[in-house]
Amino acid sequence: MGTFGLGGLHRQSTWLCPYPTLADLPPAARDGSVTIVLDTNTPYQYDTTLGWIPLIIGGGVGSRIYNEILTGLINGINTAFTTGVDFVFGTETVYFNGVRQLPGASVDYVASESGGAGSGYDTITFTVAPRGRPGPRIDDVVSVDYDSA
Repeated sequence: MGTFGLGGLHRQSTWLCPYPTLADLPPAARDGSVTIVLDTNTPYQYDTTLGWIPLIIGGGVGSRIYNEILTGLINGINTAFTTGVDFVFGTETVYFNGVRQLPGASVDYVASESGGAGSGYDTITFTVAPRGRPGPRIDDVVSVDYDSA
């Protein structure tokens, strides 16, 4: 499920919830600091004026994108995951179920360009395929923060 905090060091955190629709979201956060990702991988953030609204991540070239859910199966076999837009190499911070992964072929992952050299970095390839937790789970997730290219 994840954790969140209201204020202090945890001002903005992601909370993965088993809520399939916007209507099923929990009550409002007190200070608008909570982000929730629905089963549909649609992120929503609480706004103190508007309530729960879709979270717009990124804003064009050079923008910092946070908590993007990468495309790819988490099945213990698949190692390749892709971003929605190209990113600047070296600016990526990759997480599996909220745990930061370390870059490097001999560590956790490598970043690459799926279309070949010069096509733009858009792929994260894990050294060992992420394996979801046992049982039917929808909240296993690979996410990344990065600067868009």
